Amino acid sequence: MRRIAIVTQDSRVWIAGLGDEGGSSWLTGMMKQLGLPDEAQVRKYEAFIDSVLWGVLQYAEGPRKYAVRKSLFYYQPEGFPAGFYRQSFNWTTWTSWKKRGH
Repeated sequence: MRRIAIVTQDSRVWIAGLGDEGGSSWLTGMMKQLGLPDEAQVRKYEAFIDSVLWGVLQYAEGPRKYAVRKSLFYYQPEGFPAGFYRQSFNWTTWTSWKKRGH
């Protein structure tokens, strides 16, 4: 039997960090609202857009306004408690990055 779970860590940081490839389930869920809207779900999406997408995943100001960050998940072990990151991943390749510059 195949186990399905939310990906909370992956060395390909865009998979766990709301990037286009791994985190697009919010986009497909919103598309459903265009055809069969549910008021309670629309309110949740509005909160998500206001508190996560605009100004966090997507730049809201400055020279990068409207640009989208690669991911909201990054490797920065000094900013988190010991054991936060899975040690079985190689965090030194091009698929992972530190917060600075992402």
